[in-house]
Amino acid sequence: MRLATFLLMSVYAATAFGYPAIGDMAEFAGTHTKSNGQKVSAYAKFEIFDYVADRKQYLQREETAIGGIEQTVTAFVPEADYLTRAQILELLSTCSARGGKPGTTKVPAGKFKTCAYPIDNDESSGKIWLADVPYGAVQADTVLKEDQSRTVLKLKSFKGQN
Repeated sequence: MRLATFLLMSVYAATAFGYPAIGDMAEFAGTHTKSNGQKVSAYAKFEIFDYVADRKQYLQREETAIGGIEQTVTAFVPEADYLTRAQILELLSTCSARGGKPGTTKVPAGKFKTCAYPIDNDESSGKIWLADVPYGAVQADTVLKEDQSRTVLKLKSFKGQN
């Protein structure tokens, strides 16, 4: 569970980024560098596949893997935990004023106008590059405070309403 949590924090920072809508999907690939310097592959895929209106929750599947250790979690995520597209666009347009660094970021899924925001919480620190895509992130570079291991994830593919 710790591996999945770390990957999720790498991609999500403090909230579940997204538009959201049924069918939204974001797939990330990259590397995880262990505290001993050993590099292994890292992968994360997030997909919304149902919505329960009376609970105002999306059903989301999260697939994660580090160095061949895989985990899949399906869970309900409250609608309020996702950023809307309007909120993502606002974060992009007010990037510098909010402490981010505007730029253009090229990842396997394409080239995007981004805002690199610093992240720092109890478990990790680093940067997340936000863009106008489902789940809102195109890249994350985080270090786990507990053991100084580093994960870099880049958006490999996505589908949704961007």
